[in-house]
This record gives sequence, C-alpha cells and structure tokens, in this order.
Amino acid sequence: MRGDAGRATRCDLSSGVTIDDAAWTVTFHLSAPDPAFLYQLALPFGAAVPSGTRAIGPGTSALPATGPYLIASYTPGRQVLLVRNPRFRPWSAIAQPAGFPARITIRFGLPAAQEAAAAAAGRADIMLDSPPAGVLASLGRRVPQQMHTYALSETEAMFLNTRLAPFNRARVRRALDLAVNRARLVQLAGGPELAQPTCQILPPAFPGYYPYCTATINPGPAGLWHGAALPQARALIAASGTSGTLVTVSTVADDPFKLAAGRYFTRLLDTLGYRARLRTYPDDHAYYRRAGLRSARSQLGFFGWAADFPAGSAFFEPLFSCAAYQPGRPFNMNLAGFCDQQIDRQVATATTLQTTNAAAANRAWQHIDYEIMQHTPWIPLVNPLGIDLVSARVGNYQRIPEFGVPLDQLWIQN
Repeated sequence: MRGDAGRATRCDLSSGVTIDDAAWTVTFHLSAPDPAFLYQLALPFGAAVPSGTRAIGPGTSALPATGPYLIASYTPGRQVLLVRNPRFRPWSAIAQPAGFPARITIRFGLPAAQEAAAAAAGRADIMLDSPPAGVLASLGRRVPQQMHTYALSETEAMFLNTRLAPFNRARVRRALDLAVNRARLVQLAGGPELAQPTCQILPPAFPGYYPYCTATINPGPAGLWHGAALPQARALIAASGTSGTLVTVSTVADDPFKLAAGRYFTRLLDTLGYRARLRTYPDDHAYYRRAGLRSARSQLGFFGWAADFPAGSAFFEPLFSCAAYQPGRPFNMNLAGFCDQQIDRQVATATTLQTTNAAAANRAWQHIDYEIMQHTPWIPLVNPLGIDLVSARVGNYQRIPEFGVPLDQLWIQN
C-alpha cells in the first residue's frame, strides 16, 4: 500500500486473527461490525489455515481436511472412491454428523443422458447435475417420484452499461426491458422445468424476495411476466432518437445458454432499429476478467449471479454499489456502471438490520430491488431451477442451498 507522499508502507493485519493453542480457539478481530461475517466463515474460502499455507491453484495440492470419509483411490477423469475415515469422531451432530454409506463412488465423464439413465434405472444412486432437457419428459412419466426440483439462488440477466450510448438513456434501457420475450429465454435455458422468467434481481425463496414485474404487458399484483410490450418499447426508442446506433452484445462462447441469449439480444436489437453485432469471449474467466474493463466499452452483455449466502447484501453490494464499479480493474462486477448514493445508504442500513431485525432487513431488500430496477441497469431474464435425480433405493434426500446434496447423509435401502 502507499502512505504519505507516495511512500510504500507495510500492511500488517497479523493482529486481526489471534490463536490460542491451549484453548483450541481462533479469534477474529473486526474493525467494524460485519453482519455477513459468519456467513463468509461458513464458506469454503473462509476456512482457517496455518500461517504460511500456500494458496491453492494450478500445480498445488489441496489442503488436508477432516470428515467422515477419506479418499481411497482416484482415477483422473474417471472416478474417486471415498471410504470411512477410521480416525473421524463427530464432535457435533449438527456441525458434522457421521456418514451413513460405507463407500461413496463418484464417477466422472459420462454424457448427461447416460448419467440420467443410470440413476433412473438404479445403476447409480444420484446424478449430481440436472438431467438434460431432452430426457425430462420421459423421466417425468417413468420415475417422477425420483425427481427433486429445487430453486437456485441465482439470477441470469443482461447488464446495460448506464455510462455508454445508447443505454446511458433511461428510456432506452426501459424499452429493451419491455421488449424481451422472457418465454423465449426460458426455452433457451432448457424449458420451464429448468428455468422460470423473472423481472427482478433477487431470486425466489431468497430473503427479501417479493414478486413484481413492470416489464410486461398487463402488469398485475401477482408480479408475473405475461408477455413482451413491443409497442411501448418501440415508442420509447423512437422518442429517444437513438435508432441506428451501433450496439455490441457481449457473451460467453462455451456456454450454450449464454451464447444463445447473446444471439437472441443481437436479433432483438436489430428488430428495434439498432445495428447490433455479437462479441464472444471464450469462457467465463476471460469474460468476467475483461468485459467490465472501461477499455472493452461493453454496452450490454450477459451476467449471471449466484449468491454465496442468503442475504440481500450478497447481490446488491458487489453488483450495484458505487464502490463496486471499478472499470480499471479486471473482474469489475458492476458492469452496468450503476451508482446511486441514496441506494448505497439504503444497502448499508439493510445490511446492519440483518443481525438485529431480519424482517425489517428483508423489507428493505425488497424495496432496494424495486428501486434499482426503476433505473434498469439490468434486464433480469430467468431464475434457473435444478433437478436432483436419485435412484429408487435412496432415502433421507435433502439439499443445502449453498452446498447441494450431502451425499454422506443419504440412506441406501438394499
């Protein structure tokens, strides 16, 4: 870091974490209250490790951990076998209970349709990915009781750069939001079994979620999307005087839905009177590293976000705060360039309320969601759904939103 007169100074945070070996405790000292801190500690990247531990990355080995299973064998690209850990003793049935299966074999590399067929027929006990759209109808007829649908804490959207023409005009952003055929986007995402349309930032079943939709024909109190409002969209664009503007749509090439969504918006912009072209990045890493840079001049593009923990701050702080807009740095997550100081203050208040009054915090997140969408920095498209397909002999199925199905808690009935 830099001190006075540009001199380099040392950043020493060693007093922020203290260790008591005798008491087996780790104490974190915060400079200010952080309502999300306990959520963050529960995530994999919040684990406490010895000082001097090397960062995990290419060419390094994973750190050893504790749990009811250990890796007995691993065949790269094919499978891993887990067996009981003879040294494991559960200190808390809530924190880490003992596992039920004696062995867990995880196989890799099978086509998704083969995975689904194996789980449906009992040759496997669970499919860790959702079955592909093409086999869902057949599965629904044959083994509906073995399918468990769940909502993801995720919203797929298109960002609109509020600092670049033509989307630096609120009426143009509003027009494009009204013009989107979200039913078509649902189909591109795999159909209604795997996605549902949305007009807002927070996903369903998430703290602070309350359904609303103003970007639709015939908006009603149920908050549902009923159809694209093309006449209204065309009128707003005509009034803006921006027809004919060259617009570049950015997306990811190696993801079928993201690529299809980019192509859909390219065609939609053409029909609305713009000159649209598609720009693709090879993968997510390249896209999110570069698309938010000021030099990329990204006017609109795909954006998907899944919350790490169940709080509105997990959406609004990293994506829509003034501090999040860092176009000079890679991985700028506020690609819309959205900044509203009043909304920032509302986010800060709601974040504080999370630990003292959860109901009031949720009402605040609901209001913030609606307020941000009045500016239309995003066009929310769909909320993905997932399906866990299990064999007929599986019992005690459960799902943890942030971590998926705990395989060690499944019962296998022979």
